[in-house]
Amino acid sequence: KQLVTGCLLNLAQVMMLPVNLLAVRRGFGFGDADSLLLTSVQVVTAIAASWLTRHLVLRYGPRNLMLWAYPLIWVLALYWVFVPERPSLLLAAVPFITAGFMSVSFGTNLANYFMISIPGRLQLGGSFLVFVVTGGLMGALGMLLNSLIFHFVQTANTGGGTLAPFRLFYGLCGLLFSVWIFVPALLPVQYKEYRLKNAR
Repeated sequence: KQLVTGCLLNLAQVMMLPVNLLAVRRGFGFGDADSLLLTSVQVVTAIAASWLTRHLVLRYGPRNLMLWAYPLIWVLALYWVFVPERPSLLLAAVPFITAGFMSVSFGTNLANYFMISIPGRLQLGGSFLVFVVTGGLMGALGMLLNSLIFHFVQTANTGGGTLAPFRLFYGLCGLLFSVWIFVPALLPVQYKEYRLKNAR
C-alpha cells in the first residue's frame, strides 16, 4: 500500500509541478526575472510547509496529512484550466505556492509514514526499494506520460492562444488523478505510533 501510494503521489508531482514553470514562460509570456521570482516563491512556500507539517504531523499523523493534501492536485489542475490569459504576478504565484505545499505534504509525509510503519531491520532495504520504484520508475513513467499527453495536446490544439495547450494538459492530469484519492485512504492510521516515537 505504501508503494502504491508513493507511486501515485510522486507521479502527480513529476507530471504536474515542473510544467508550472514552462506554462508561465510560454503560456503567460513571463521573462526570466518573473520566472525566477515565482520559483523562489515555491521554495519559500516549501520551507513554510515543512514547519507547518512538523507541527501538524504530531497531532494528526502523516497518513492524514497526505490524504488532506491530495485535493491540492485538483487545485493546481483547476487553476490552469480557468486562469486568465494575462494574470497579475500575484495570481501567477498560486500554482507555485500550491506546488510548494504539495512537494512537502507528499514527500515528507511519505518518508515519515515509512519510518513509523516499517520495522527497523527492513528499513535499509525497504528504502532502496521505495527509491527505485516510487522515485526512479515513476520519474521515467512521468516523463513518458508527459510526452504522450503533450503530443496529444499539440495534435488536438486548434487555437485558443498560447495558454490553450497547458489548459488541456492540466485538465487531463486533473482527470487522471481525480479518482485515486482512495489510495492514500487505504493506508492504516499510524499517528499514535508517530507521536509515541517522537515523544521519546
